[in-house]
Amino acid sequence: MKKTLYSAILALFLCIHGLAQSNDHQMIYKNAFAQLDSMALKMKPYNFKDAVFITENAFHFDTLNSVWFDSQIEHLATLSRSLTLKLGGDDYPDKSTMELAGKIFYAMTQRTTWMKSHTDTVYFDPYTYNFDDIWGEQDWSQMFVSKLLKTHKGNCHSLPYLYKIIAEELNVPAYMAFAPNHIFIKQYFQQNGWYNTELTNASFPSDAWLLVSGYTHVDAVKNSIYLDTLGNQESLAQCYVDLAKGFERLFPTQISFREKCIDRALEIHPKNINALLMKAEICMQQFQYEIKLRGYEPDGWAHDDEMSKLFAALNLQYAYLHRLGYRQMPKDMYLDWLGKLETEKEKYINQKISNEFKAIQTPSK
Repeated sequence: MKKTLYSAILALFLCIHGLAQSNDHQMIYKNAFAQLDSMALKMKPYNFKDAVFITENAFHFDTLNSVWFDSQIEHLATLSRSLTLKLGGDDYPDKSTMELAGKIFYAMTQRTTWMKSHTDTVYFDPYTYNFDDIWGEQDWSQMFVSKLLKTHKGNCHSLPYLYKIIAEELNVPAYMAFAPNHIFIKQYFQQNGWYNTELTNASFPSDAWLLVSGYTHVDAVKNSIYLDTLGNQESLAQCYVDLAKGFERLFPTQISFREKCIDRALEIHPKNINALLMKAEICMQQFQYEIKLRGYEPDGWAHDDEMSKLFAALNLQYAYLHRLGYRQMPKDMYLDWLGKLETEKEKYINQKISNEFKAIQTPSK
């Protein structure tokens, strides 16, 4: 009897403790939303590095070390600045900035040696693609810049994020862009025009190849959901999506906070494809919840007017996605596409940019 009572008290204590921790974590997420809002509403200056840290820190229960995070970014920025790259050809107003873009690319994709002094040499290994859990389905932190900085392995989420963060630190224009299940970097310089930087395999693919090689429907390009540049506010909108996705991993049955994040993201960037997809998923979750709540069989709701309205709203969401040009890209096809990035470089590479950036050399004293 005493043992049974003790077990019951322990179970109750653990339940209360778990609820307290859950409430604390949800409060951290609410605070993170407020911090992003302070940038979105321009109460404090926009900073992509800070926005990314906010989303990752919330998932980690407010335990990420901001000093360590900032120092890692500072080291990479300093390394990039210290590398040697001189582009050939005529001078043009933003030539030195393009040279700096090349240095960032090299610092992230090649093993480099940084001689801080005659006696202090630092070695940096490249940041490479991690094929484990590529979309963070088992562990959302697989998508994080903080994990990339620790392991030097990342994906098409963390790698372009890190590039953009370093570029902002060095005042180099760099824009994220979406492709199906993918993010890459677009940049413009006067002499060479627009070009793409692909961090997953250290290359410079053309828009034409990105359009024909994957699930990039022409309507998606026309409607600016794929291959278009994201400005600062639109990049911030993606951080709201990341915040919502992290929250979903921790609290999969709770909808209201995710919906709040997605609504804010779409307010800032109405055609953010990732936000639109999550909005459709939330509508589906709400629909399925109502079916279960009302005790319907899968097809037993057809004569319920309220359920019919929910179903119509759900259909509108998916119809809008299709009209914009979204087509679901299966995981195995995405992995095949990643393989083509490596094996078909000669078909798609921007050879001019590639040749110019090969002029980079590690610094020497």
